[in-house]
Amino acid sequence: MSELSGADTKMESVWLLCFMAISILEGLASIYAILSIPGDPKNAFLLGFSLSRLAILFVLLLILGILSYLSFRLTKVHSTVTNLIKSDVFLSVVTAIGIIAAILLWITIWLPSKHFGDNEDIYLRLKPLLIYFELIGVQFFIFIKILTNSFSIVSTHFRPVFKALVISCLVLLGTWVFISISRIGLVMDTAYWNVPGIPLATFQYLGVTLAIIVVMFFFYRSKRSISRPAQMLLGIIIPLAIFLVTVQVWGSTPMLKHYFSLEPTPPNFQPYPYSDARVHDLGAISILKGDGIYFHGYTDKPLYAVFLAVLHLFSGNNYATLAWAQIIVLALIPVLLYLLGKRFHSQLFGLVLAALMILQQRNAIILSYKIASVNPKLLVTEEIMLLGIVLVVVLLFQWIRKRDQKIILILGAVIGALSLIRINPIFILPAVLLIVLLQLRKTPRILIKQIVLLMMGFLIVFSPWLITGVNPEGQSWFFLKIMDVINVRYTPQIETTSMNELPVTTNSNITYISQPGGAALAAPRNFANENLTLDEAMTSENSKSSAGNGVSQLAFIMVNHFLHNFSTSLLALPDNVYIDTTADLSTREYWQDGNHWNGSFPPVQYALIIGNLLLIAVGLGESWRRFRWAGLAPLIVFLAYDLSLGFAMNSGSRYIVPINWMVFFYYALGLIFIIRVILNFLNIRLTSKRIEFAEIEELDEFKPTRPLWPTFIVIALFAAIIPIANLVVPLLIKPAQERNIAAENISIPEQTGNQLVYGQILYPYYEYDGTAITFDFLSNKEVKTYILNRIYLTDKKVVLESDISAVLSFSTIQDKQELESIYLVEDNRPDLIWQKIR
Repeated sequence: MSELSGADTKMESVWLLCFMAISILEGLASIYAILSIPGDPKNAFLLGFSLSRLAILFVLLLILGILSYLSFRLTKVHSTVTNLIKSDVFLSVVTAIGIIAAILLWITIWLPSKHFGDNEDIYLRLKPLLIYFELIGVQFFIFIKILTNSFSIVSTHFRPVFKALVISCLVLLGTWVFISISRIGLVMDTAYWNVPGIPLATFQYLGVTLAIIVVMFFFYRSKRSISRPAQMLLGIIIPLAIFLVTVQVWGSTPMLKHYFSLEPTPPNFQPYPYSDARVHDLGAISILKGDGIYFHGYTDKPLYAVFLAVLHLFSGNNYATLAWAQIIVLALIPVLLYLLGKRFHSQLFGLVLAALMILQQRNAIILSYKIASVNPKLLVTEEIMLLGIVLVVVLLFQWIRKRDQKIILILGAVIGALSLIRINPIFILPAVLLIVLLQLRKTPRILIKQIVLLMMGFLIVFSPWLITGVNPEGQSWFFLKIMDVINVRYTPQIETTSMNELPVTTNSNITYISQPGGAALAAPRNFANENLTLDEAMTSENSKSSAGNGVSQLAFIMVNHFLHNFSTSLLALPDNVYIDTTADLSTREYWQDGNHWNGSFPPVQYALIIGNLLLIAVGLGESWRRFRWAGLAPLIVFLAYDLSLGFAMNSGSRYIVPINWMVFFYYALGLIFIIRVILNFLNIRLTSKRIEFAEIEELDEFKPTRPLWPTFIVIALFAAIIPIANLVVPLLIKPAQERNIAAENISIPEQTGNQLVYGQILYPYYEYDGTAITFDFLSNKEVKTYILNRIYLTDKKVVLESDISAVLSFSTIQDKQELESIYLVEDNRPDLIWQKIR
């Protein structure tokens, strides 16, 4: 360091004196705070204070004594500090102490004492001392930074993103102000309205933030480059580690219960699917039994039925194993997010995205019975849709950067495949077409070729279902689904359905009876004639429709749902200074079904929501700076999918699961940007190459590509899955009519005169009270639910499992059928297990 002038030395002495004086005053305030805590007479040791409190006071008095002594030796202290700041090691240590102290200070102030349980009193006594130590650490760090004059200017970091940042802020803040004032998109005022998405707790965000700081501070400051072999090895190890961690975390996290999954009970401990999940699983079972997809009946989710059928091939009828099998597939979601984040910004960003997804889905499992949503353990379409939407964003991001023909072909195929799981992704297709038009408008020949490839990829995968998925009259189930949505969602009516009333379909003879806990679906479900999915029937149970006529009313409802999906995604971000748990967050009124929340927020929470919007705006600005339209790929897909939900008049809860991660995407990117700015302000230099690991590639539209025919073949083979499952598999497996002949070969003399029905027992659920067993019975494409009184079991040791062949015997009394007995069948040998005693 250069020699300091006398004025500089005097100013440094003044700063040192201020540091000492402030520290002594804070110490006196800490002593006062400790003395103000009410004491417990039972633990009094001296002067009415406990031994632990006296020990804390002694430590504080000792520190005050040291500081007072040093205050009278300022010249010596100043000389010592002046010599120390010449050492880079000392400066690094002080920087580390300052950052750690600042983080611990925030934690100590905002961490509720209730988290310490029985040790709450000890923490309350220690809290003033801890805050004092942390304040000294932060103030000493600031004092050293002032002495070394090592603060940096931060405006240079915002200059490249300033324009995009301002536009993003205006749009986001303007939208939120409009929602907050008008309550449109915030407060329930229409049908099919659901609670916000699954939140992450403040302590989880804190953990991720600390990880970002640690990685930046200790890793990205290194000037040593990573060798090429090491990079290749990390490229394998990191995704594999993310995959294994995801499988372990999601699979081992216990799910108590959920409306779509019955709570496992003894003796078989199976998490049997229920409601929509059971319908999806029956669609898969019908494939394996040779009855086609959903018994050749109505469905708009044929590919998910095929997916579950494949999982059944590996897991059999063990639904605990089936959940693990699905998790193994869904564990690719954090892996894809890591790869996207790595290409988008850095390995750090990819790891942050993967961590946030793992934590959020873990929360969804834990809160399965508190917050209405879905999670990886449920047999529902939203989770596999989440995987597909992440893949769509990856492909769209890569195509905008490279404009590769193969990528646009695969992108069209993926959108087609996802549209066979839920209809919503069809809205992504025109959004992609618009992006293609904007990107290639100056090259018409290439534009036409790319659009043709996109549409070919989509139609190759999607069109086989239009041809093979038809009713006996030749009408496509897809178009019938569209008509159902129009009839159900676009017909103004007042719905007063409660949880105990029956949602009745209008175009079939199907009646659903919903009783939580797996009581019964008393009426038969004939899948060949079904024209309304259970998804819609169950959703309507909690719905309330605004009466009115005309286009304006429908437009208002659509906009309401569209904005609600934005607000419900935003509310999953941290908006509380206190370090609360997910259980604490789930108690908020707007996460309760059937709530009467008026849309108001406490001032602090509202301010933090605005802070979240600013971070998202920073992320959007940084994305636009780096990649232009490619950086907005997640936003484009979010808006397109959200638009589809608006048109379908759905919002919140399970419906936003496939897309609300995109809010976390830009939020995390903005958080990393701000942390980097703060570290640079503190003159903690980062190696630019390592923090921005992703290199921006030069675009060459006319670069020759590999032949497309292998990709066409792979897509065509994938597209063949639907017609094979629906038409070919039934030819390879005995038709249901042939299987039912087996009932005629079963001799049950004592049941002469009774009607015998052969089929399979599915989902035998042992009720908690021990009095009944509920099961579905599948026979000749018809499913009925029965409740057995366990006192009539002839063999108490028999444990019913799903997909057991059985014969049910019915007597006819006054034109009504009554179940008399049940026989399990193995090799055409009946075994009586239940018989009604009159």
